[in-house]
Amino acid sequence: MVKYYDSIPEFLFPWIAKQKMFWVATAPLAGEGLINVSPKGMTGSFHVINANKVWYEDLTGSGIETVAHVRENGRITILFHAFEGPPRILRIYGKGTVYEFGTPEYDALLPLDQRKCGSRSIIMLDVFKIGTSCGYAIPFMEYKGERNRLMVHNYNLEIADIAAEAPLDLSTTEPPRPITGLKRYWHFRNNVSLSGLPGMLLAYESRHKFITPEPIKQSRKDDEREPGRLVLRVSAGELKLVAAFLTGVMLTASYVKFVKPRGCPKAELRECRCPSIHPLTLGKQVASDLNLQLKDRLREVHEAVETLKVFTPKRGTSMVAQMMEDSKLSEDSSDSGPQDFY
Repeated sequence: MVKYYDSIPEFLFPWIAKQKMFWVATAPLAGEGLINVSPKGMTGSFHVINANKVWYEDLTGSGIETVAHVRENGRITILFHAFEGPPRILRIYGKGTVYEFGTPEYDALLPLDQRKCGSRSIIMLDVFKIGTSCGYAIPFMEYKGERNRLMVHNYNLEIADIAAEAPLDLSTTEPPRPITGLKRYWHFRNNVSLSGLPGMLLAYESRHKFITPEPIKQSRKDDEREPGRLVLRVSAGELKLVAAFLTGVMLTASYVKFVKPRGCPKAELRECRCPSIHPLTLGKQVASDLNLQLKDRLREVHEAVETLKVFTPKRGTSMVAQMMEDSKLSEDSSDSGPQDFY
């Protein structure tokens, strides 16, 4: 049965801490604006301050809908539900506030050495109502582990910023924002929502330097592949190596077939010292060979046509009678014996 509270009951605090994911729903004020629902994961990203105040760490992604909507109107709902144990659904209704990376509020809650790689803001909720319900239709799901692809992506972006900012004093100069860096990503990919609302406004101008994170290696689990589909993953270096090998094979085959001198007895023994044929000369030779072959074929066709003319029977005479008559005439006109005929 559904129950509503004005604050989060304490018995739900440990249950919330055990959940591996939650959903965030927001919407713009415009009547035709897109309603957004975002799934959130990463253990340890959701925090309960007290019964009426919670926050979560917003990690960098390709969209910026939640930040834009909350900044415009503050409306936000967070949904939890149980995949294991007794069924339960929990909705948290609140008024949201955005604290971007580099602001005093962000720094107070998330020091640089405690933030997750790619963390771009904090979404704070002032809770005014919660609702719990049964969740009987939610299936059982087994937790296998975290995906770390987002962390690997954000790690590479932060490393680019760290390398570019290392020799600089950001107290006297603006951040360089390299093209493959995280701050540039915030500036150009997280600057506006689908409804045209402003997204990230301050973080990309922050003079805070990222702390070098621990190296993150992407995990490649079989579970991430589509059923029945074999996925071959190769690096850019491996692709270049394969391309170079195939190019070499094609060049070698072309040389042996077209450029290597023909008819040299030493060619098969790899002892040939004959000069290579120039491509233009090779083309002329190929054209000459084709011309001779064509002439031979035309000559054969011409001879066949003439033969048909000779042995074409006269009108009203069979082919056999005509051949016998021709043979008799040939014997009478020659003293060298019978002549072959076709």
